[in-house]
Amino acid sequence: MWLEGTKLLKVHFGDEVYVRGNCDQAPFALACLVRSMQGWLTDVMDPDNHERVHKLLEFCLEACNQFIRLMAQTGAHMVSNGDSSAGPSLVAPRIYREFALPYERRVAEYSHQLGLPWTVHICGKTDAILADMVESGADALELDYKTNVEKTQAALKDKITFIGNIDPSAVLALGTPELIERKTRDLCEVFSGNPRFILNAGCAIPASTPPENLRAMIRVAHGA
Repeated sequence: MWLEGTKLLKVHFGDEVYVRGNCDQAPFALACLVRSMQGWLTDVMDPDNHERVHKLLEFCLEACNQFIRLMAQTGAHMVSNGDSSAGPSLVAPRIYREFALPYERRVAEYSHQLGLPWTVHICGKTDAILADMVESGADALELDYKTNVEKTQAALKDKITFIGNIDPSAVLALGTPELIERKTRDLCEVFSGNPRFILNAGCAIPASTPPENLRAMIRVAHGA
């Protein structure tokens, strides 16, 4: 259904609207779903299990790349993955560097072979791995509202596009249009003069978000 929806969007809008194919999950996050949170985190902490850990990551990499390839066939302009299970809110940065980052690099390489930009999203506060994420080969990083935007601007400027990072729940879903306009202006001010910035929520926008709240964010963007 997702693939068909992406194809319909591309047919309807052509190149007028930039279509992003989201291919959750990245290999580490997919392996976490396969093994269960408890089982996977136990595995990555036990050196005796690391051979099996990498075998599962290789399997999940192939599954991820298959989905990337399908999204490319829909005509999407770019593709993306989520790897939130590998973020500092859940695991230590060394775990990210050893078990997530190498496979993110390979997904980025495969996307580029298909001629598509690639984005990775990680929920929570990612300050501790920003420098590492820059080395993933991603064309853009979509980061959550807990990540410090000043540090992000410094780490990514002239290197990678930043996507984000308005709080999707407390601000977009539950806030007033006035609050959203203020938060959006503040964020746009941080990235003013930086062409590598795409305004967005920091994570998935709740379905209950009032349309007028989204319009408030877009209205500020159009005037920025």
